[in-house]
Amino acid sequence: MQTVYLIGNGFDVNLGLPTKYPDFYKYYLGLDRVQDTENISKLKDHLKKCMSSKTKFWSDLEEAMGLYTVEFRTYEELEEVYDNINDEMQKYIHSIECSPLPKGIDSGLLKKNISSPQMFLTPAERNIINSIYNSISINTHRISIVNFNYTTTIEKILNFKGQPLELGFATYHKNFKTQLENVFHVHGLSESPLLGVNDSSQISNEELRSNLDVIEYLVKPKINSALGHLIDRKAREAIKEARLICIYGLSLGKTDSLWWKLVGERLLNGATVILFVYDEHASNLAPRKLGRYQRSWKAKLCDMAKIQDNQRDSIMSRIIVAPNTPIFDIKSKTIPTLPA
Repeated sequence: MQTVYLIGNGFDVNLGLPTKYPDFYKYYLGLDRVQDTENISKLKDHLKKCMSSKTKFWSDLEEAMGLYTVEFRTYEELEEVYDNINDEMQKYIHSIECSPLPKGIDSGLLKKNISSPQMFLTPAERNIINSIYNSISINTHRISIVNFNYTTTIEKILNFKGQPLELGFATYHKNFKTQLENVFHVHGLSESPLLGVNDSSQISNEELRSNLDVIEYLVKPKINSALGHLIDRKAREAIKEARLICIYGLSLGKTDSLWWKLVGERLLNGATVILFVYDEHASNLAPRKLGRYQRSWKAKLCDMAKIQDNQRDSIMSRIIVAPNTPIFDIKSKTIPTLPA
């Protein structure tokens, strides 16, 4: 039994780490500008203006990088500016990585919750997950994490060293021994963060879009291929083998379209997806509106996964939308008490 978690920045933010893009922008715009070139200064002025006007242009740094390419005439200008923001992002994330973890984190709670995500679902939804376990004859529950973060927060909490780590037994299936096998950092780590877009279509500058230097500089799959570490390939293989895929702390953004397409392919081949979403407006959602709310999230995932309209009816029951669950509220000892 293979479960894959796709985990994004929401995990670190939930622990109180300052890893949101606006946190970085505040740091970046506060740096001494004496040595800035004309092009770097122009970028910072644009970013500052956008931040003060609350525009969404820079709500996603990677998507904004693709849009901002229209400001460059040559690859050299692009490289000059984006090397600067990438280097400063590296320093910023590295400072967070080197800082102590927040106090009060319960590693045992993380092990328990990650082993049994169905604890945070409704009884009907739990039955869907339980049926997957019941259809498996092998009693080992293997977990891999595809981590979109630059930090090693999860590894630190679990003391994960790259070797299979026993997590205990799944809460509603005592015969299932659970182990964490892999954590794949598909966007790199703090010493080498990979900032970029999903494909060349997200590079707005038409003249630079076909430039091979620009493509290898900005398109993340191309960067991963050039690095040759095969992390992205291993992560893709784990997703292709997964019976259950859990998504947490990710915005379903366009710059990670590659991964949503893989999730869609697994859905079409029988996998089940739990989409853990954070939505401050969902807390007081009336029951009569819940169905429409869940359908909207399912449709968004299908759109990003490139699933055709005529294919959707067959998979909708295998997409579970779970808003505002405490699955990774691991500073608290409170977990749901549910019937066996």
